[in-house]
Amino acid sequence: MQIVDFINQKLQFHSSMKFQEFMDRSVLMAVYKSYWNHLAPLQKTLKKSGLNLNESLVLLAVFFEGSSEVVTPKKLVETLGLTKDQISHALKGLIDQNYINVGAGLSDRRQRQVKLRPSGKTKASQLVSLFESAEQRLEDELGIEK
Repeated sequence: MQIVDFINQKLQFHSSMKFQEFMDRSVLMAVYKSYWNHLAPLQKTLKKSGLNLNESLVLLAVFFEGSSEVVTPKKLVETLGLTKDQISHALKGLIDQNYINVGAGLSDRRQRQVKLRPSGKTKASQLVSLFESAEQRLEDELGIEK
């Protein structure tokens, strides 16, 4: 019963607020604003470098995981939380730009294995710096110290 009372109280409180006041107090709107302030500019920068966000995430995942374990599209789906279609599309873009190779696995020829090409390693290193800079700007804005 306490939860219902709390929700009703919040609904009454919000219904009497003006929209701007609601947005200023809303955690969801703060996340939305943060997205537009930080992730959208990052996506524009990535686009200028010839990649989209999903391609960048896939390339970074292969960069970090590929030296210690076999990276497969299935592993990328599990790691990144993207759909199979999103991973396939990102892989195709990265293959087209000569950043990765996708071939048959060594132990199971049916399994596709993703490997970085030298140009992919170079690009991934650039992406690490780009993502670290974006993260630092967000931390500075939020007042977070490492």
